[in-house]
Amino acid sequence: MPPDTTMDPQNACEEGLQSESPRLPFPTEGAKTVREMIGTLDSFPQHGDSRRLDHYAFTIEGYAEPFGIVHKDIQEDIPWPGCWKINDKPRTLHLMARNRDDAGRLLDDTIEGIREKGRIKGLGKRKKRALFTIKFENGHHIRDKYVCHIDVAGWQIFGLIAFGVGVIGRESGQYWFQQRSWRREMHPGKLDMMAGGGIEDDEEPWGAAIREAEEEAGVPRAYSGEHLQPCGTVSYHLAWSHLNKPGSFPHVIHLFEIEVSDIPVKNDGEVEGFERMAENQVLDELYLGRFKPILFMQLASYLSGKGALDIDKDLVPRMHRRLVEDGAWTSDA
Repeated sequence: MPPDTTMDPQNACEEGLQSESPRLPFPTEGAKTVREMIGTLDSFPQHGDSRRLDHYAFTIEGYAEPFGIVHKDIQEDIPWPGCWKINDKPRTLHLMARNRDDAGRLLDDTIEGIREKGRIKGLGKRKKRALFTIKFENGHHIRDKYVCHIDVAGWQIFGLIAFGVGVIGRESGQYWFQQRSWRREMHPGKLDMMAGGGIEDDEEPWGAAIREAEEEAGVPRAYSGEHLQPCGTVSYHLAWSHLNKPGSFPHVIHLFEIEVSDIPVKNDGEVEGFERMAENQVLDELYLGRFKPILFMQLASYLSGKGALDIDKDLVPRMHRRLVEDGAWTSDA
């Protein structure tokens, strides 16, 4: 069996990495309780924690709210071009752009400069993704106004919110999980949702779930359109990265479930195969290292909603964190 090289917390932005990036042991290793697992995954410091002063808000001229969060180790390691202004009170990393086209160009130039100078290892292929403002409405994080397109490596550098979907496959009271391909750079060979991945620029979560179910598990789109059921959202904020130093990696994952009657069929090279588990086996396996580590948040939220897993009330907000408020740490300074 190929060696397990997993460690990176990324989910929706996996394409922004390369295998050459340095790897660390995943912090959930050794966690044996729900509290320990959630504590290592929703690990970005809360308001009032002095560690928040180690971070800078990433802001863009003309927009009131921060887009992301950059740790000081990253900020200090990069020779920022003249279009950037670094403020210590409040702590902001501010892009001085004239308009959205200018913002996109300056961000791409900055990221390409970082890539060429090799200051941050493991920045992957040059793929563009849309950057949106984010609002929190009726208990949900929503991509709101389009700003510009930037290199996906920007999600790694600037700590932007990554949006994704997870599709839970059910059959006669049991669950289907995919085994990730051993060729995957993130979490090779680990068990994952039956299907899942990032939300494309022009997609809503529902459409992304239908697409991923077809691409990764062979579920026809027409069938998913009739049988797919939403079952909640998880949001959490990781405080480490693939950079061998602290980071900021906030995630919003929309969960869906679907009853299937056939064995899922792998449709692409990202999936090694599928495994079916009874609910009690899933609960036993949560702490044994077979699942992709960040899958714990998704499964814990889903299983607690089904009454199969007890979670203390004080932990629930950490699985549904208001990520749009995390940039307000500048008021702590």
